[in-house]
Amino acid sequence: MKTVLVTGAAGFIGRHTLTPLLDSGYKVITTGRSTLPVDSRVEHHCADLLDKNQIATLIKETRPEELLHLAWYLEPGKYLHSFLNDAWLAASRELLKQFGLHGGKRAVLAGTCFEYQFQDSLLDELESPVDSNSHYGECKNALRIEAEKLSNDFQFSLAWARIFYLYGPHEYENRLVASVINSLIKSKEAPCSEGTQIRDYLHVQDVADGLSHILQSNITGPVNVTDGVGHTIRQIVETIAALTGRPELVKFGAFQPRPGDPDLVVGAPGKILTTPWKPSFDLTSGLRATIEWWKQAHQGNSAPIKN
Repeated sequence: MKTVLVTGAAGFIGRHTLTPLLDSGYKVITTGRSTLPVDSRVEHHCADLLDKNQIATLIKETRPEELLHLAWYLEPGKYLHSFLNDAWLAASRELLKQFGLHGGKRAVLAGTCFEYQFQDSLLDELESPVDSNSHYGECKNALRIEAEKLSNDFQFSLAWARIFYLYGPHEYENRLVASVINSLIKSKEAPCSEGTQIRDYLHVQDVADGLSHILQSNITGPVNVTDGVGHTIRQIVETIAALTGRPELVKFGAFQPRPGDPDLVVGAPGKILTTPWKPSFDLTSGLRATIEWWKQAHQGNSAPIKN
């Protein structure tokens, strides 16, 4: 049985990776500041990854064969330009170094579409230029470069999974999809821009399944986690409005898009097509399931992520 260490396992994406990894036969080890595991089926180690001594102890004690590194600072409205990106770059570098020193064989790290220079065409994992306009994207790309060097130095296999936009259970409540859903199911107005921007959205479970497939594959280097399907923000919001039955509460044109907001952010699927991965949700079914989850959450049956 292979052992995989999952960082960020209590986060939005991480918690959704645990079942597919367990179902694939992995022994799953998670780590985080909490003393309690997010899933009773995993082995959990309490550790602060911003402390290099705790990283060294964690890897020495667990000696994982594989690593799925998702932990990072991602507070909405702050993470794109936060100095904490530098701290997570340093922590991630140390984590990979210790992973290599203790015999790690395969690592998949979470990259981001924000590494790319946005343009009026699909973003290709091999051909599109990398030139981020955010500190978050810059630090992620810097980590990719350093991770590739470490993988060569220590001879472990490395894939860099570029994640685009996503929605689903346990999302931060002030993200677009969660915010609109919560407004409408509470009978509150949902102010939006005109919603002409096109974005690459996937249900979080499909992204998590994609990461599991990438980990189990021989893929190396950058890989877009996408099916290549884009939707306008208006289409997404109108679908939520139709599913909740509250279209009159949506106020398009209530504010302008952020300055510099690109018209198109959609990835081209490439290496991921060599795996068995296919999304389980289309936009409507994914949003319907997410709306139902939020309704249950407000009845006390689930725990949304709070800022």
